[in-house]
Amino acid sequence: MQIRSSKVLAEFITSAFPNVVQLELNPDEGGELSSLQALEDAQTDWFICMGLLERLEDDGKVISELSRILRPGGFGIVLAPVSLSLAETDQEQGLPPEERWRRFGGGDRLRLYAKQDYMDKLAESGFRVSQYGEAYFGRDVFVAMGITPSSTLYVVEK
Repeated sequence: MQIRSSKVLAEFITSAFPNVVQLELNPDEGGELSSLQALEDAQTDWFICMGLLERLEDDGKVISELSRILRPGGFGIVLAPVSLSLAETDQEQGLPPEERWRRFGGGDRLRLYAKQDYMDKLAESGFRVSQYGEAYFGRDVFVAMGITPSSTLYVVEK
């Protein structure tokens, strides 16, 4: 299952995995919860959640729903902006887009996660969180792909 991602990634996943279910959840329409709540418990083997959590008023509810729909032994890739320099997640609603760009890196974002807050939020919903960075993938891969050395892939499992 793929939940909100770029068009290019969506096309790749669809071609590689023709039976994949894709949900495009629009935070502005409140559709994120109803789309997930329509799924049965432990229905999916895996998911990719990309570019969504930082745009939601209540990201915790969606994380809980992701945990609910993931079968035991399943995994998910959860991509959101995480700052290694923050001690606490920076979040505030009601800001004008220019201030959200300045603080969160996007005009439609509501937060920029601190690393420990992000990992704790995922774990509180019942996920085991693993981190994969340069040490796992190798420096050569990071250089070849233009990935910064501090980048981390967060994988959740049940």
